[in-house]
Amino acid sequence: MPLLEVNSTQSSQQIIAQFNPHLQPKIIVDEKLYDKCTGFDADMIGMAQTDKTAISKTEKSMLEVEADYFGMFSGFLAGYEIWSGG
Repeated sequence: MPLLEVNSTQSSQQIIAQFNPHLQPKIIVDEKLYDKCTGFDADMIGMAQTDKTAISKTEKSMLEVEADYFGMFSGFLAGYEIWSGG
């Protein structure tokens, strides 16, 4: 499983987000990005996803399935064992 490394804002490296797939895979994120993401709550995420146009239940279901596949694929690329259930 990849390690999560938060890159200090005082570091000389300017990395916003990076996946390093070497012997010990790790995900590197900038401290400012990490702080922004941890500041989100469920209401803010819901507001960001709200669209003024209504979509049908079928369209919503298709979007959910697409998001699931994309999440699984991203997890696989990041080195997670997605088929083992954890």
